[in-house]
Amino acid sequence: MDIARSLAPEVDRLVISVYLTTRERHGLDVWDRAQAVGLDSIFLLNDVAEFLLDGRLTEEWAIRRFRYMDAADVIGGLDSLRSGGQIVLADDGYQAVPRLAEFLEWLLASRAEAAAHQWSGTTSEIEELAVLMAPVLAGLAADDFPLAVDHRLLPDPTEPELRLHQHLTTLRFVRADAHGEAWSNAGLTAADALALNALWKGGELPPTASASGLPAGGWATPDPWRITTAGVALRDGIEVETDRRNNVAFESLDRAAAERLVELLRGLPGGSNAAAG
Repeated sequence: MDIARSLAPEVDRLVISVYLTTRERHGLDVWDRAQAVGLDSIFLLNDVAEFLLDGRLTEEWAIRRFRYMDAADVIGGLDSLRSGGQIVLADDGYQAVPRLAEFLEWLLASRAEAAAHQWSGTTSEIEELAVLMAPVLAGLAADDFPLAVDHRLLPDPTEPELRLHQHLTTLRFVRADAHGEAWSNAGLTAADALALNALWKGGELPPTASASGLPAGGWATPDPWRITTAGVALRDGIEVETDRRNNVAFESLDRAAAERLVELLRGLPGGSNAAAG
């Protein structure tokens, strides 16, 4: 079973839907609370809150997490937090100072409430998912999935719904690691990979997009931008290689367990399935 291909859209749907539900239910409070602790931006914070609370946010992990952004912008965001007295460099990485930690704890509590609201009435499913996902998470190898493994090492939330969201986020990072390796091994830069993906999906490039390597490789033509037959073949191959690498993470599951994992995730409300809840 190609579990990676079946799981990817469900994991994306569920992870993103909790963020959207959090914004819908608590978004009006974010800026007031952020400004109260001296923040003029929450750039990066929604994605690294757990790491800052645990004192383990490294520049390396942040750059890998935001691999489609310019690394200088990621480092600049961290430098801004540090110069503003919001984070300090601890033994294992950057850590939030108490006033920022209070805001981040509220942010995670809001996410926990949103997840509990979204997945109300699914207690037994969440418990079964925890059992099915445990060997997958425990078996992740740092050489194959460095982003995901660092995320897996975060303390588990006490709330079962937030814990599920955190574990699903780890699985999302598994695919991010697999995909990053696939396109980098194909000789693409992050900017070219992002541009090729947009063209492959039939979209247009944003005005600020950089795709300088695509014409040189024969993968796209400019003015207007169009993906070539070679570009389609390359991107199709990247998707196959992403799935192959992603599937490695689920080798501990037999077919029945893998199918049950997909079935349970498809049944959880969120995104296009929100009405199911």
